Amino acid sequence: MNLLLVAYFYPPCRDTGAHRPAAMVKWLRRLGHRVTVLTTSAYGTGDAATEQGVIRSADLQRVRARLHGRHRVDALFDSDTYSGRPHILSRVVVPEPLALAWAPFALRDALRANSRERFDCVITSSPPESVHLIGRALHRRGVPWVADLRDGWTFEPIRPPFPTAAQRRLDERLERRWLGAADAVVCVSRPAADDLRTRLGLQPELIPNGWDPDLVDGAADDSAARRLLDPGRISLVYTGRFGSYGRDPTGLVQALSALANEHPNDAARLEL
Repeated sequence: MNLLLVAYFYPPCRDTGAHRPAAMVKWLRRLGHRVTVLTTSAYGTGDAATEQGVIRSADLQRVRARLHGRHRVDALFDSDTYSGRPHILSRVVVPEPLALAWAPFALRDALRANSRERFDCVITSSPPESVHLIGRALHRRGVPWVADLRDGWTFEPIRPPFPTAAQRRLDERLERRWLGAADAVVCVSRPAADDLRTRLGLQPELIPNGWDPDLVDGAADDSAARRLLDPGRISLVYTGRFGSYGRDPTGLVQALSALANEHPNDAARLEL
């Protein structure tokens, strides 16, 4: 099959959201499918092998990064590490700012690519949710569409709620219309899938994140994990992204500092 995968986060982007789309491409190609990737140009390009079959669309975030004296994009509109606060556009644009900064350019490139070589299926992987706009547009032109949700949309959203009821209603309407139009919906977690079943009447498939057998040596990794986590300590592990949507670790650091001052022996057993 000739497939188009639309994913904003894709190597060389270092965001954890890039791993699932990259794995999709690897294994779909290994199964014999032809896969074209449509992603952003904001994070630069990879090596020649990585860039094979990759379309990188224009992204206004590159302009924003240059205005802040940065050579690369290291802060999305939703988590503004340039100022330490979420960008104002994350409170204004529905479903999220990339619907203006990247999606229009990506949509243009997707339509051009589909006119050159008819795709048998388009897969859109969110967040950001604006990737589904591209899937919807191609679906209207007869291309089967699979919407892949790495995180819930309005279910336990990772972003702060919109400030007005009108924005929240629009966000919910887009979720219902776009996901309801897809030929198939895939969720990473069972709670997110169950929410779509009960709230929207959809029948999503569940495909959790897994591991790559090409990158895993069971015995070696088990040994490394045992060395990393000391059984004599209490380990606090955070697997998300500090700074995203105002996630500020200052409170945690202050609490650990206070614990060290008041109970140094207990604090000595903690590691972050």
